[in-house]
Amino acid sequence: MPLLRRFRPFTWAPFLALLLPTIALASSLNRIDDWAEARGWEGVGLLAIGRNATCSAALIRPDLVLTAAHCLYDQSGQLIAPTTVEFLAAWRDGQAISRRTGRRALVHSGYNPSSRPTDANIYRDLALLQLDMPVDGATAAPFALGNAPAEGSDISVVSYGAGRNDAASLEPQCQLRERYGGVFAMTCSVVPGSSGAPVFVHRHGKPVIFSVISALGHDGTAYGMDMSDHINDLLRDFDAGRGVYPAAVQTTRRIKIGQTAGTGKSSSGGALFLKP
Repeated sequence: MPLLRRFRPFTWAPFLALLLPTIALASSLNRIDDWAEARGWEGVGLLAIGRNATCSAALIRPDLVLTAAHCLYDQSGQLIAPTTVEFLAAWRDGQAISRRTGRRALVHSGYNPSSRPTDANIYRDLALLQLDMPVDGATAAPFALGNAPAEGSDISVVSYGAGRNDAASLEPQCQLRERYGGVFAMTCSVVPGSSGAPVFVHRHGKPVIFSVISALGHDGTAYGMDMSDHINDLLRDFDAGRGVYPAAVQTTRRIKIGQTAGTGKSSSGGALFLKP
C-alpha cells in the first residue's frame, strides 16, 4: 500500500510567512539554551530564506549544508536564488556562531516542486546549499552521513521551527517507527520550519545523519527519506557541477550578526514547511 494512502500526510505548502507566538516545547524536546549545551550540535543551523521564511539545515562539509529540496522553492514552484538564503549555525536568541550566505545550490533532479507529497517525492526531497565561505571546523564541525538503523530504533533530531526559531531544539530520543520503500515514518516532534532538520543515529558515540525531515502528517507523524540510496550521487553531481545553479556566481554583500537576511531585523517565526 502506498505510504501516503496509509498515513495521509498533508499537501505541499506554499511559501509562507507564519508569525506565531513562542510555544512551550513538548516534554521530549530540550531547548539548547547556551553554548555549552550546543557543543557537538553547532553544525545544525537555521536556514533564513529571503525576508520571512525559514527551514532547518546541517553542515556536511565546511562549505556545504544539507536541507530539504522544497525549502529552495517559492510558492510558484520557482527555485529561490541561493544568495537570498543564509545559514545561521547554532542560531540562538539573535546570534549565530557562524553566519554564511548561500552561493550555489543543487536540488535532487527527481524532486517535483509542483507535486503532492507522494512517497516518491518525499524520497527525493533533498538539496545542497554551498556557502559563500567555509565554516571553521573548530567553530562548527560538519556531520558524517550514514545508513539508517532498523525499524524501532532510537533516533534523534535537532531542529528549528514555528514558535521555537529562537533556539535549536534537541529531541534526544524518538523512534524510527516504520519504513515504506525509501520513506521513513518517525515519532519525532516537528513543526512548520523543521523541514530540512537532520535526523541522527548515534554510532560509536557520534551523531550520524541518515535522513532529513520532509513532511508532517495530520496525526503528528514526521516523514523523511532514506538518503543512502542517492546522497552520494547528489554529492557527485554537485562536485561535477551537474544541475548546480546559478552557473555564474556573483559576490554578495555580507550582513552583520543579529540581522535577518535582507531586513536588518532579527528573525521572525516564519516557516517554510508542509502545512496541515
